[in-house]
Amino acid sequence: MTTALIVDDSKVDQHFVASVINRAGIDTLLADDGQAALSTLEKRPVDLIITDMLMPRLDGLEFVKAVRKTDPLVPIILITAHGSEELAMKALRAGASSYGPKRQIARDLPEVIEQVLALAINVKNQRAAVKCLLSTQCSLVLSNDHDAVGPVIHHLRGEAARMNLCDEAELNHLALALHEALVNAIDHGNLEADSSQRVTDPPSYFRTIQERRSQPLYADRRVHVTASFSRELASIHIRDDGPGFDIHSIPDPTDPENLTKPFGRGLFLIHTFTDEVRHNATGNEITLIKRHARATDPVADRSRGGVDRF
Repeated sequence: MTTALIVDDSKVDQHFVASVINRAGIDTLLADDGQAALSTLEKRPVDLIITDMLMPRLDGLEFVKAVRKTDPLVPIILITAHGSEELAMKALRAGASSYGPKRQIARDLPEVIEQVLALAINVKNQRAAVKCLLSTQCSLVLSNDHDAVGPVIHHLRGEAARMNLCDEAELNHLALALHEALVNAIDHGNLEADSSQRVTDPPSYFRTIQERRSQPLYADRRVHVTASFSRELASIHIRDDGPGFDIHSIPDPTDPENLTKPFGRGLFLIHTFTDEVRHNATGNEITLIKRHARATDPVADRSRGGVDRF
């Protein structure tokens, strides 16, 4: 049977909420405030938490924060009264699942419970499936609009996270490397914008990019991304439809001085934030390799494959 923990400093409200959800076949535990509720949760896990916002010792917001540190999945429904709306908004941002006004508990609470429990089951099922997932692949195509870059990075970062490939800091580093590679493929690959012009004449550089997005020679070019993820490695291939370039024409991309040079910063970041970088012979495809920490080869050649157009 589903068990709900009801947290409220009012005994009357406790029992009223319990009567509403008992009719839906849900068992209930009661706590007088957030501190008492945490003690209950240490002894017995529950499927659902329903909490008031304004309580002594530990209010609803602090209670939600405390629960989320130990259980990121259990649904938490806030019961809001007049004057607690701002606190409830903060609690929702801190990880609460939904809310319902006290004056409309009998009408709204059963539907809200049904919704959050269904979502919680879906999330648990997804996480269970991910535990069984050994690898995943995806293919994406981008236009030459920078607005397409963010969603693609979000998706690829999410796939790496699903595989538990690296921690949050490394995931963010991978996202930065992807941003540099994707923007490079658009601006310098498909649109053939000259990097030196960005330094000597920035307005002309950005005007060239804007104009070429609609010119026949460049408009139909796309950036093609194919990626595979496992628990040991992510391999992400980014290819543009441009003519490519001589991959041996730019100095060492791993030189830290690139951070202060007009060119080279992007490729330096890519090499810094990934474990291996490769290029095809034409110079219009870059491959980023990110390994799980336990699989990383400390003597891997991080500069394999040459350089790119940064």
